[in-house]
Amino acid sequence: MQKSLQLVASLFLFTAIGLTQTSGKVNVTSPVSGSTVTSPVHFVASAQAPAHRHITAMRIYVDYKSVYFIQAAKLDTYVTMTQGSHRVTVQAWDSSGSVYKKWLSLTVTGASPTPSPSPSPTPTPPGVVSVSISPTSATVQAGQSKQFSATVSGTTNTAINWQAAGITGGNSTVGLISSTGLYTAPLSVPGSNPVIVTARSVYDTTASANAAVTVTASTNGKDYYVSTTGSDSNDGSAAHPWRTIQHASTLVTGGYTVHVAPGTYNGPISTHASGTASARIRYISDTKWGARIYYPGSPSAQSIWYNNGSYVDIAGFEVTGLAPARIGIQNEGSYVRIIGNKIHDIVADCSVGGQAVNHSNYNSVWNDTIGNVLYNIRVAPTCTSAHGYGIYHAMYGGKIQNNIIFNNTSHGIHLWHAANHVIISNNTVFNNGRAGIVLGAGDAPGGIVLDNTVVTNNILYHNAEGLWEFCYSGQTCIGSNNQYSNNLIYGNSTNTIFLFGHSDSARVSADPQFVNYTGLITGDYHLQSTSPAINRGTSLDAPLNDFAGGARPQGTTWDIGAYESGSTPAVWPRQ
Repeated sequence: MQKSLQLVASLFLFTAIGLTQTSGKVNVTSPVSGSTVTSPVHFVASAQAPAHRHITAMRIYVDYKSVYFIQAAKLDTYVTMTQGSHRVTVQAWDSSGSVYKKWLSLTVTGASPTPSPSPSPTPTPPGVVSVSISPTSATVQAGQSKQFSATVSGTTNTAINWQAAGITGGNSTVGLISSTGLYTAPLSVPGSNPVIVTARSVYDTTASANAAVTVTASTNGKDYYVSTTGSDSNDGSAAHPWRTIQHASTLVTGGYTVHVAPGTYNGPISTHASGTASARIRYISDTKWGARIYYPGSPSAQSIWYNNGSYVDIAGFEVTGLAPARIGIQNEGSYVRIIGNKIHDIVADCSVGGQAVNHSNYNSVWNDTIGNVLYNIRVAPTCTSAHGYGIYHAMYGGKIQNNIIFNNTSHGIHLWHAANHVIISNNTVFNNGRAGIVLGAGDAPGGIVLDNTVVTNNILYHNAEGLWEFCYSGQTCIGSNNQYSNNLIYGNSTNTIFLFGHSDSARVSADPQFVNYTGLITGDYHLQSTSPAINRGTSLDAPLNDFAGGARPQGTTWDIGAYESGSTPAVWPRQ
């Protein structure tokens, strides 16, 4: 038995999902450090972030003074520099706030002469650089957009840096300004109004022109809309929806709901805005599973939907796609709820795995995964390991309830890394290649003992293992205050594996009697009227509704599993 457990341990190398990526860096192709150059100096550079992040901005410092900024992952610009030796830093920031730098030493000998037309030997003197902007004033409703244009005179370099309230690219408070001059007002009237839009010459940063934008209140309230027939230059109203969830996510703040109409929306999606405890941000498919998030295989991404905002709901979407994406919804925020989604048919990576839902940030807390259907997260047939999970929960707290999880190559529900104080109740988990539920703690961040976790009212049926406590050999990673009760565990190759003398109570060891068990999406996993799971659950940390939103309990006590027999489904969307 000990040899068998060691073999199992060697097969399961639980890695820190999304946190062991290649380091970011800055590449400067012009000028070359140590070279002698003439002013203006031509800078060409790009930056690379780890795979689960993206570069948000780059800046050039000359002798520790900022001389150029762009909200992009690459730059191509000219910088006027005085004669002499200079220390230059090209710096980039990624979406997590990490900073990457490249230092250069340059010697500047003087200005480049303006080419003279042959055969005249007299050079043409440079002109004075000036910028004009159109229009010079505008009134824009909150959430709506206005296109500005700019003209640069006195140089052949006509590139413009656009700013809102002095911020290149703007932000969600003062409004966003694109690299082409499209200004999108914030969803709320800013405290400083009007907002000054600035067009600044890239060649000569002292040359600029301003426009005053007065932002007026929106008539949309707290609801905004996305549709496949919309445009991101619209105002986001029901009559004039936006086109992408990505665009909506750059504008919303706490208390706003983004309603997404049925249709297919290409991933990857990356959402970063946070709500508050009293004003959450909600992304919701108004028709359950009607809005389909599909990743076509590019651009490169490990997650189809990546979120690191806190107090966020993602509800009612279908999520699926192609490799290299290996995670349906990856969350690194806190107090996030993944509700009522259908996430399926994702190709897991052979070495680091894949998940339908992955709460991967060890430092986040209290994230919930409720009422989802999660299936067919599978590795390729050529893989020697079976890393394809329904739910991977690697952080403190949270609820995993009312999910239906099946036909994944590895575990249905997996607690690991920093998992602790988790509630796992009323899930229906079947036909998975490994355990229905596996509990443990290991790998980074280290020193965690999984304890005070409640596992109740779950159906674990036809998996390789039913309920499994797992620690690396020689480690005590599971405490003595966990509670396992009123679970139906039946028909698994091994029903339970407990460590350190632990056990469960009030177990039901009988066929759950589903209406139509196929082990696949074609089945019906409601309970027959004769099911031994009816009225056999406990109220301990049990949800008040079932998978379909129906009220619990309907009988003398809670049923076991995701469905409550006799309950009436609620109308979607649910609060």
